[in-house]
Amino acid sequence: MIRFLDELVAVNMEGKQIHHGVTCTIQNDVAVQGTNDSSIVSKCSVASLGYFKDTYLHHFVSKTTRRAPLINRGYYIRARAIDDVLKAFLKIFGDSTNQIISLGAGFDSTYFRLQANGSLDNTVFYEVDFPQLVKRKAALIRKKIELTELLLNPIYHSLLDSSGVCISSEKYHLLGVDLKHLDTLERVFKDIGVDSVLPTLLLSECVITYIDTHSSDALIKWAGGYFTHGQFVSYEQVLPDDPFGIVMQKHFKKLNSPLNAIQKYTNKQKHCARFIQQGWDTSCAINMYEYYTQIISKGERIRVEQIELFDEFEEWHLKCIHYILVAAFNGRCGEYRRNLFPELPLAPSVAEHSFVSDINPTVLVKPHPLQSTLEATTLLRLFSHASVLIPDTSNIMISGGFGDSAGCHRRLDKVHMINHHLGNVIELHATQGSEKLGPRLHHTMTALNSGQFLIFGGRTSPSKPCTIPYILTLQNTHHLPSYQLQTVQGGEVSPSPRWRHTATPLTLAGREFVLVYGGRGVEGHPLGDTWLLDVEKISWQRIHFEGGFIDARHSHSATPWGNSYVVVTGGIGCDTTPLHSIVILNVETKSHTIQETIPSLKPRYSHTAHIVEDQLYLLGGVQPITDTPPSLTIIHLITWTLLEIRLEVSSPECPLMLHNHTSHWLPEREGVLVIGGGGNCFSFGTHLNQTPVVIEGILQYKSTR
Repeated sequence: MIRFLDELVAVNMEGKQIHHGVTCTIQNDVAVQGTNDSSIVSKCSVASLGYFKDTYLHHFVSKTTRRAPLINRGYYIRARAIDDVLKAFLKIFGDSTNQIISLGAGFDSTYFRLQANGSLDNTVFYEVDFPQLVKRKAALIRKKIELTELLLNPIYHSLLDSSGVCISSEKYHLLGVDLKHLDTLERVFKDIGVDSVLPTLLLSECVITYIDTHSSDALIKWAGGYFTHGQFVSYEQVLPDDPFGIVMQKHFKKLNSPLNAIQKYTNKQKHCARFIQQGWDTSCAINMYEYYTQIISKGERIRVEQIELFDEFEEWHLKCIHYILVAAFNGRCGEYRRNLFPELPLAPSVAEHSFVSDINPTVLVKPHPLQSTLEATTLLRLFSHASVLIPDTSNIMISGGFGDSAGCHRRLDKVHMINHHLGNVIELHATQGSEKLGPRLHHTMTALNSGQFLIFGGRTSPSKPCTIPYILTLQNTHHLPSYQLQTVQGGEVSPSPRWRHTATPLTLAGREFVLVYGGRGVEGHPLGDTWLLDVEKISWQRIHFEGGFIDARHSHSATPWGNSYVVVTGGIGCDTTPLHSIVILNVETKSHTIQETIPSLKPRYSHTAHIVEDQLYLLGGVQPITDTPPSLTIIHLITWTLLEIRLEVSSPECPLMLHNHTSHWLPEREGVLVIGGGGNCFSFGTHLNQTPVVIEGILQYKSTR
């Protein structure tokens, strides 16, 4: 039986009250209806690929279009969560007469799917949406025998008599009513036979957030008063103020369908309080990261993750924490709240990992002053690249990634250099006769003592890893820097192709080595093997560490500490869950230890790391267990105490996404230079950080708790 624990965000009648406000945003109803058309195509893509079974969705699209894997996963978790709510409601109330009302149903096919499999024997199903939209839906239904045969004694109305009814039948009713017009909605409900006393599930799937907040509050209040035994479930967006949330809001504003509720109801707690404020008995909420990782079974997750090649973990997790399922209950439905919603297994709460925010220091993040052309600045709008500080210079070399190129977003094959003192950027070209580097993402570039650079791993797509390591040598051609590539011949044994790994320079017994650890390969699983490259001999040796198993991982950091130690932090493990562990590798003795911090480190990945004066600095990354994006974490490597530093961006209108970036420690500024960062933000577009930024003066902060 599916249950919902109080450990989820839950609010009762004594819950915290929230301030009333009136939002006067003018909605463009046509634009809001357009979100239905986009949504139904995405849902159809999910169904056609086997993420979710629905054989009726294709009747509501003119052509099935395959969406990107990231969008498919996002719509899968949405469909799965809503379907679980429906099944749980019907499991409790399905043996007696009940009602399901879909508010803003659009071209949803839920009724036909559930009616076909016999789930609605005692259920009357109502769909409500704009009159213009339901006319279109009714026309599609009438054209399809597969749909009309699932309607019992249907009557088709023209809507010209202002009754609000477009289709009526024994078990299905399609109603054309603007949800802001509550008097009309109540009249139509009474005329069509909606029973205010029956157990009733009201669904709002990305709907009420498009209504002005005053009207959506009124709808919630009206529903709580009208239905004696009701359950109201809404799926919508939260967290407007972090970088992903800013990009998300800009997307919907551009479509002329802004997210109205998100500004007032910014998180799960406020959404729960909202329903209590509007008269519901109890309320609770869960975000989609929690739902996917803790509610959906491991077997189902494995099935889903094997459908398509996938490598956009950052944006998948960020999308999931920005969408919630919030539910409110009245009457008999409240008695079964624990049965109607899933139960979260016990897991470390965010509070256990957090600090009191008002005692944390804040550091200002400033744009780096680029003294270059717009074209040169565009070169640095990228992510998933590699960069390395050239020893004894002010130059940083950058290769590959995904970003701007000739006005388009694409995989990059460029090598370029930035002088962080002067701020100028130049592009490097391959010397005549040398192979070009070619496009690659998630690779590493390591500076060698010879002044050369090891380029290892990376991929073009998740099915096409880069298989050839290179030694890159800088040249001067006609007084302009250029590069030459030499293939690394690794001998009889060498690491398998991989990306999202680390390559750490080391000096052992006076000799130069590079330690390659972890990553992803074409099989899709994190790798746990460790390899040591003897730079002088150009030969590989696989290293086995004593002291037990080291978790396979990718998207972690690995930072040299002294001559023989490497500090490995975070990453994504075998079950695609972010890790919080810190592993200390002693490459000389082939041993390792696992270290805990005080307080505990939050699970984290896709960050960068530096060690300065026995302090480990972790910058950015993704931490999906918390609503707060990671900033700067300082860990003292002797006491293992931990301090969080908040980062404040000097230009909030230009979001700074601190993942898939690179960073470099600048001793003279006691801080770091951040280059690139961003990602493909679900269906909201690709975000590229506008310019390199500098975080300076952080050495003054010591983790001495």
